Formats: sequence, C-alpha cells, structure tokens
Amino acid sequence: MLNKALKSSRPASLRRAASQVRVVVHPQSTVHSLVEFVDGSILAQISVTDMRLPILYALAWPERPASTLTFDLAALRHLDFEPPDLERSPASASL
Repeated sequence: MLNKALKSSRPASLRRAASQVRVVVHPQSTVHSLVEFVDGSILAQISVTDMRLPILYALAWPERPASTLTFDLAALRHLDFEPPDLERSPASASL
C-alpha cells in the first residue's frame, strides 16, 4: 500500500493539482491510474497485474517501447474501487 501512497504523492506534489488528487484502492490491480477530465470522462491505464509495465512506461516516457506482457481484456469481469484503509495504510492519510 505504500507504493500507492508514493504513486499518488507525485502528482500531489504539483501545487496546482494537489487539491484535485483523490486516492482509491483497486483490489484487482488491473487499473494503474485514472485521470478525470473537465468534461467528466475518465481515462484509465489498464494492464496486466504486473508493475513492470507501468514502470517501463514511466521510465521510457515519452517513448512506448514494446513489451511481451499482454492483457486479456475478455477475462476482465468487473472493476472494484474502495477508499483506502487508513489503519492498514497510514501513509495514504497524508495525501
């Protein structure tokens, strides 16, 4: 859970966006990030439950190198989101 706090602290460190950052937990770990636009639409980064892909994307940005990791979209049945458990993950309280 600390990695969730660290991932969300990066955009939160930008003063202009800090008040707009919300933290939610996605137990299936297929959604790695969500961005909500002013029109209410949401863009999600959905990929395999393996942090190598988001890390590869972050390190190689703005390039998109090829990866051998694949995601079976047909196997995705539902997406759950819940508020962070502040007792289990106290670092999330500071966000």
